[in-house]
Amino acid sequence: MNLWTSLHPSHPDNCIIISPGVHHVIIKGFTLNGGAKNGILLGAGTHDIVIENNDISAWGDGSNYQAAVFSTYHGRAYIFHNTILQPEAASKTYTLGCDGGVLASGGKYYETISRNNIFTNYRDWHKTIQDLTDGSTNDFDYDLYMGLILAGTENHGLNSEPIYSSENGPGEFALQPGSSGFDAGVIIPNFNDDDEGAAPDIGAYEYGQNPMEFGVDAYLNDFYLSKQSVGDIKSPLPFIFIKSV
Repeated sequence: MNLWTSLHPSHPDNCIIISPGVHHVIIKGFTLNGGAKNGILLGAGTHDIVIENNDISAWGDGSNYQAAVFSTYHGRAYIFHNTILQPEAASKTYTLGCDGGVLASGGKYYETISRNNIFTNYRDWHKTIQDLTDGSTNDFDYDLYMGLILAGTENHGLNSEPIYSSENGPGEFALQPGSSGFDAGVIIPNFNDDDEGAAPDIGAYEYGQNPMEFGVDAYLNDFYLSKQSVGDIKSPLPFIFIKSV
């Protein structure tokens, strides 16, 4: 399994940074930790970003933002099947997980769709979703969350704590059968058509399927996004595919 720790010289507190103005990027198959603030930082003017099947546990003890996805200003992003982990550490005040799911700072984000994510806050009175547009163009739903959300979002979401399967191997985080979020996701064409149950599991891992792929050979045949894959919002091709190395 790849453990991605931030090496960016100007922003060592973020694991992955999409620089301002960059567009058409897929981020898939990462285990992200080591960022004191955020798992993924989307710079101003980024758009057409796909964030899929990652697990995120940025280091933190409540002193910084610590978002799974943190935006200064972006447009059109698809956040599907990610899991925020909450590892414990005796030396920290709180767990090492992120303090929110999708957060913004000053700027706004538009046409952002989230589906089937596990957004676990270590402080349930903090925001899981911060939407400065009041939801006018964004669509958050079918996620499992523990913090505060914007009114009118997550109409099919689950406000609950995830329970992971006792059958998981090292680095696997499939949900326990029968627990909240198990078989509770929504089908996303060309993303999760091959789920094993009555419906997709929420989170980065599907119970009963092969473990996620990591390394230079991960998802070699999966670096495209269909224009029809996200419903009514169409996305032009090509995309840049970023995977763990």
